[in-house]
Amino acid sequence: MTEQVKIPAGGARRQTSARQEAISEREIANFTRQLATMLKAGLPISSALETLSRGQHCSAAVNRMLADIRRKVGNGSSFFAALETCPVRFDTLYLQLVRAGEQTGALDAILERLASQMEYILTIKGKLRSMLYYPTLTVLVALGMIAFAFPNLFFPVVLNLAALIGGAWGVLKARKTSRDFRIRLDRLLLNLPVFGKLARDSAIARWSRVLSMAYASGVPLIETMGLLDGATGNHVYDRACRHIQFALERGDTLLQAAQTARVFPDMALQAISTGESTGKLDSALNKLAEYHEQEVDVRVAIIVSLTPPLITIVLGILIGILVISFYSEYYGGLGL
Repeated sequence: MTEQVKIPAGGARRQTSARQEAISEREIANFTRQLATMLKAGLPISSALETLSRGQHCSAAVNRMLADIRRKVGNGSSFFAALETCPVRFDTLYLQLVRAGEQTGALDAILERLASQMEYILTIKGKLRSMLYYPTLTVLVALGMIAFAFPNLFFPVVLNLAALIGGAWGVLKARKTSRDFRIRLDRLLLNLPVFGKLARDSAIARWSRVLSMAYASGVPLIETMGLLDGATGNHVYDRACRHIQFALERGDTLLQAAQTARVFPDMALQAISTGESTGKLDSALNKLAEYHEQEVDVRVAIIVSLTPPLITIVLGILIGILVISFYSEYYGGLGL
């Protein structure tokens, strides 16, 4: 086990510049992967940053970020401090893992793990996003058919569809602004037949993967739980992280704290117990993350494969109802 890295309570204070730039998650993941590869090859951090800045496929925002980080590292700043104060915002967890990697001399390994985690999350998001393409195209085609065949029904259908989309947008907006609503909505999501297991596996996979990385880097468990708040993708598990943090501060073991959180299945608790008893908690958590990531992959594949036929069936039923309703009103008006 590496030496423990002391992190100030509440995370590091960010000294942000007046101008904040946003670059995509994909660009952050690519930057992390390329830098990790160069560091593992033995290049100093300054040389690696210079090589990256000469790349021909970076956006203007990434080039400005690299120039800013190079300048600060060249002036004697640490890589962590340069990231903390650069115009592009890196999340607290990313920064603290980089800081731990620098202090323990394992920055290349930390960046490689971070890149793998970000790439995995982006892959899952891409699969879920692609799942929406077919339903969207089907809805547009159905609206076109209704507009052509039944023009009198087009505007009522569009209004109802707009009301449905507006309601969904309102729910998402409320989820972002109200903590209590987020928790209730995420708890409801966890109890859904198919999507609940997907959300649970995804949250546990993120929790165990990030906890494994932080623990292997020497970040104390108590501080890690504070960094995990917001990293699981589900606010029920985020609240569990805060509960575990308070329990660890009282002197409980990780197993005891996870048991009292009441959101982890027996398999996860068994992995934590084995890891703590053998002194290989990071390895046990890695195995746990791999299992749940495989479960997420399987469930996403099933949902993606079932979505097109389900959407087709639902739209067929709805269009059939509209046609029957239209002809019933038409022939009823004729007195037939």
